[in-house]
Amino acid sequence: MKKIVCVVCVMLAFVLGACSTTVANAGQANPLKIWKHNDNGRYSTLCIVDENTGVNYVVVANNYNYAVAITPRLNADGTLYVTE
Repeated sequence: MKKIVCVVCVMLAFVLGACSTTVANAGQANPLKIWKHNDNGRYSTLCIVDENTGVNYVVVANNYNYAVAITPRLNADGTLYVTE
């Protein structure tokens, strides 16, 4: 009987936890520079520059702006592409 009560309590905790909503804010003091570089069917290529470090990133996103892949942009010799 104790086992059944424990299982029911755990299941109830999961169900109630899944029904709750949480709002997350991701505020930034220094926003990233973002611009669309290419549209190719269902996917877009974005260029992003981190203003603090100057490192450039290439991001592939779908139509809903969810990132599919992100990688640092590299020079021809394999070093990081950094802007001043």
